[in-house]
Amino acid sequence: MSDASVIKQIGADNLGDRIWITQAACDTNDASYQAFASAYKESGSDPQAPYAAHGYDVTFLMALAIEKAGAADRSKISAALRAVASAPGEVIRPGEWAKAKAPIGAGKDVNYEGAAGPNDFDASGDVTGLFSVKQVGAHGNWAREILK
Repeated sequence: MSDASVIKQIGADNLGDRIWITQAACDTNDASYQAFASAYKESGSDPQAPYAAHGYDVTFLMALAIEKAGAADRSKISAALRAVASAPGEVIRPGEWAKAKAPIGAGKDVNYEGAAGPNDFDASGDVTGLFSVKQVGAHGNWAREILK
């Protein structure tokens, strides 16, 4: 939906007065996103692909939770996810696996600040995030605003 081909196929004039609340977004200026984007580009992938940063965060968080739980034990992963995803604790960014293992191994807290933003769970177990509102801009391309 975010591809320029949508505008070409439907026409900017037909889309200009409409908005879309689309995929979850990322703050591309954030240090965690930039760490992720750099490594992801080096792997030959596009860090702005839909859900790329979110997929990375899910995988990294699961690995951190398994490390915290001491095993891939489903009964322990939920609590471990919350423990590694939220403050307090040493801030861990994308790609900082070795940095995370040391405090986890010592029984200390870590706080993963992901590529897609903080992954702090609320009381219901949901993680709030950023969403993108898009509209066709003056030059016939997607204009985007990131909302929390």
